[in-house]
Amino acid sequence: MSTVTVFFISFVGVGLIYAIIAAFTKIFYKNKSIADLSLFELKVLDDEATVGGRLAGFVVNLFSSIIAPPIYILAGIITFIFWILAD
Repeated sequence: MSTVTVFFISFVGVGLIYAIIAAFTKIFYKNKSIADLSLFELKVLDDEATVGGRLAGFVVNLFSSIIAPPIYILAGIITFIFWILAD
């Protein structure tokens, strides 16, 4: 499997995991100030988000992962680990 393919698969996987965690759990919002949270994030934190709202948040977070540097960094690290293990 080529390195580009491994990077793409790991990028999509990390992006999906990030979007699921951001839309359906409170992990990213626990330590943030209430003033720094968006309306959606506040609803997730207070367990008031509807299923439709969480799905919309999932889609928004999935597309925003395209421009998030930590997603690229983590996908690069995963690709590097697979590259080392493949040799």
